[in-house]
Amino acid sequence: MNIREIAALAGVSVSTVSKIMNQKDQSISAETRERVLQVAREYHYVPRAAGSRPAGSKSWTVGLVVRDLAACDRLIQGVAQAARAAGYALSLAESGGSEEEEKRALNVFCHQNADGILWEAAGPDSLALASYPAQWEIPCLPFGDQITGVPQVDYEELGYGAGQALIERRHRRIACLLPDRPWAEAFWAGCKRSMFEGQLPLDETLVFQDLDACLAELAGRRSATALICPDPAAAQEAYGRLTGLHIRIPWDLSLVTLREEEVQPVFPHLSALRVPDRSFGAWLCRRLIAEMEKGEPEGPAQIDGEQTIAAPLNETRRQIVVVGSIHMDHYLNFEALPHSGKTVSTDRSATYPGGKGTNQAVGAARLGHRVSLVGSVGDDLDAVSIYQALAEHGVSAEGVQRCPGRETGKAYIFVDPEGESMISILSGANRQLTPQRLREQAHLFARTGYCLIQTEIPMDAVYEACRLARESGAKTILKPSACRELPPALLELVDILVPNSDELREICPQEDSLPNRARRLLEQGAGTVIVTLGGEGCYTLTRQEERFYPAEDFQAVDNTGAGDAFISALAAYLMYGYSLDKAVQIATCAAGFSVTREGTIPSLINKTSLEAYLKQKAPQLLEL
Repeated sequence: MNIREIAALAGVSVSTVSKIMNQKDQSISAETRERVLQVAREYHYVPRAAGSRPAGSKSWTVGLVVRDLAACDRLIQGVAQAARAAGYALSLAESGGSEEEEKRALNVFCHQNADGILWEAAGPDSLALASYPAQWEIPCLPFGDQITGVPQVDYEELGYGAGQALIERRHRRIACLLPDRPWAEAFWAGCKRSMFEGQLPLDETLVFQDLDACLAELAGRRSATALICPDPAAAQEAYGRLTGLHIRIPWDLSLVTLREEEVQPVFPHLSALRVPDRSFGAWLCRRLIAEMEKGEPEGPAQIDGEQTIAAPLNETRRQIVVVGSIHMDHYLNFEALPHSGKTVSTDRSATYPGGKGTNQAVGAARLGHRVSLVGSVGDDLDAVSIYQALAEHGVSAEGVQRCPGRETGKAYIFVDPEGESMISILSGANRQLTPQRLREQAHLFARTGYCLIQTEIPMDAVYEACRLARESGAKTILKPSACRELPPALLELVDILVPNSDELREICPQEDSLPNRARRLLEQGAGTVIVTLGGEGCYTLTRQEERFYPAEDFQAVDNTGAGDAFISALAAYLMYGYSLDKAVQIATCAAGFSVTREGTIPSLINKTSLEAYLKQKAPQLLEL
């Protein structure tokens, strides 16, 4: 391709092409200039051989100098796309942050007749090297982090955006893990500015440079509800390790990072601000080409406002806290239940994570609520199974402690073909749940709507859990299992007491009827008494009225855990804003479902299935 061929294809004279190529085209219209340049781009016309740069000649190349090719891959892609769209080839050079290598790269591009140079300056002192391309009359556009007067990605605004997004969602304790990057200082300055404007105290103990130290703090004191980790690789590692520590993202901790444009997070609950590296590179290239071709430069507005963030957990959402027993349930199926003096045998057995605390926590979670479980497990393999089950069902295990030298509690459950059962319990680590341990977990009770408590843990822990719940403004529901006495001081802290008929008889043996027994507990301080009656339904007594609720007709396979299913559904629908009357009826249906399958956790119904059933049988119950 020569100048005459360019002229013929563009429909202009040879002299016109010459003037345009030598940038002596003041008298030529913009339309004609663009038509000639377009033909030249399409055919990669080079006026002269490389080696020297005659004034005004073009090579249709753009040079790009970056500090680290690997770290700038997205920016390079953006530059390459913009250059290619304009008909230019891209040449790359890496300086490694060395001023000498920068000088060498600039010199090479000048001698290769580059039409323009983009250059990531190593620092402010490097800007003096711009005089060298100027001697060759080659447009040069430096850029770089923390260099005044040159284009750059605004990491301070990114830090501000991350902090502001969390503060808007009511986070008040925000940790930050800063990478060893030139822009880290600017990013942290933005975070601090967001905290200042949000009137949050600045806690320097929550600022880390080391991931291990950060995780130790988050897993130990649980002093933060959110972590800003701008390095995506570190954020992904933190995500995996936090999960291993039984800290759920984003339910227990919101995690925010930066990510490159068009790159989706590896983990679905990892929130991210987009760093506009690709669009920034494209903008730089278009700005340089505009200077090379005397066009109108784009304003930098195109790289502003390209921040998006996935919403971390909204802390205004209340949760259910369950304080109670954690067991491994060992089911044994017999043709007839054993009794004193009789030996029975079986070859049918099954093992499931269980315990009233675990069952109620999973039940409430399956019905759509945030749930935290507080309890104790041993240092055995059963504990691992418990943690896995809680994670599978979305229950926070932050309040579940391992007890060295102890075994996880066990329940031995004997079931006959009619679904009737007998239960024997080995308390194990459940006895290690103390008032002091609960006080250490007091933060878990914040923003709690209902606290579900059972008496298969020490009674002083039961009392402390009720007290902490009351202090946090939560309603309490107490299941008095394996309990002979409930002191009035404890009952005064109980909003809803849910015994079965046998438990009620054991607590109030002096009364001769179920209503009188329930009334006595009401007189001693309980807010409401609900007595579950198995296949017959339940009886409810408040200070205003008493009422009997019949049970739904379900074929019983295993009645173990029906009470836990009832309580978890009762709390779940009271949390949704339903009246006590409707919540009790819904809970009765949930308990009915639970007896149709063996095992407690496997039989707990989810919200979708329960409400599908109610829409067919009693749709009025779902009307708030």
